[in-house]
Amino acid sequence: MSLLPSSISEPANICQLIDVLLNFFHILTDYLFFFAALFLVIGGIFFLLFPENPLWVKRGRLAIISVVAGLMIIYLAEPGLKLFFQVIAPQYKLIPECPIAINYPPLPPPKPLPTPSVWIPPPYIPPGPIPPGTCGGQILLAASKYRGRCYVRGGGHGNGCGDGLDCSGFVSCVMKDVGIFSPGMSLLAQDFPKYPKYFSLITRDQLQPGDLIVSNPQTQPHIVIFAGWAKDGRYLVWESGGGDSHSNCPLTNSCNCPWCSGSCVRYAYRQQRRPVEIYLRPICH
Repeated sequence: MSLLPSSISEPANICQLIDVLLNFFHILTDYLFFFAALFLVIGGIFFLLFPENPLWVKRGRLAIISVVAGLMIIYLAEPGLKLFFQVIAPQYKLIPECPIAINYPPLPPPKPLPTPSVWIPPPYIPPGPIPPGTCGGQILLAASKYRGRCYVRGGGHGNGCGDGLDCSGFVSCVMKDVGIFSPGMSLLAQDFPKYPKYFSLITRDQLQPGDLIVSNPQTQPHIVIFAGWAKDGRYLVWESGGGDSHSNCPLTNSCNCPWCSGSCVRYAYRQQRRPVEIYLRPICH
């Protein structure tokens, strides 16, 4: 049995009518609360100013009591109507069941994501012939002569450049070959930045073939000779020991002696940037 005439008994029309009715009552309640509160404020002020006024004694108190009672009725009426139309009436088939709209507060607009600070390497340039007559070219040519020389800790320091070499001994030998170091001079990896007479500090984006990269000078120092940029931010180096080779590139990583265990002077990829890196440019004379 429906409480509504057949002309509006369609479920969609009934739900729309109930929604309009509840919204209207909600707006009406807001206005009634406002005017009732205004009346109570004015009545309270009147009572404070004229507590013995006959108008207040005869009618004011009754009016305030009536307004308070009316507010309580209005306050309870809105949830009562919602309970009837949304729960009781559909349960007893008096009206069709209507979906209850949940009015969530609007979400704040999303904050724009910060633009990531990403270092973009120079474009990839395939390794070509070493440019003649340049300091970087001389350094790379001198480095290539040590290819396959076994890694020996302490090698290249004091005992010449004829046997195995560690990372800093290898670079020291190259610096001697191009005339930057004197014949008896060699440095540890962490000491290269301390000699501005031989090397100038540069930034990462200024790197050119033949420059030096000192990584982690305070913890596990390692030094390589920069040979050029590769793809995806990787770079090519000449180094003794360490490094990450790439199996799909035509780089020579084999060693000349059987007891090297794969560590030797080689032309290799560096896969990623180290936590701390210092970039140096040799000062050629």
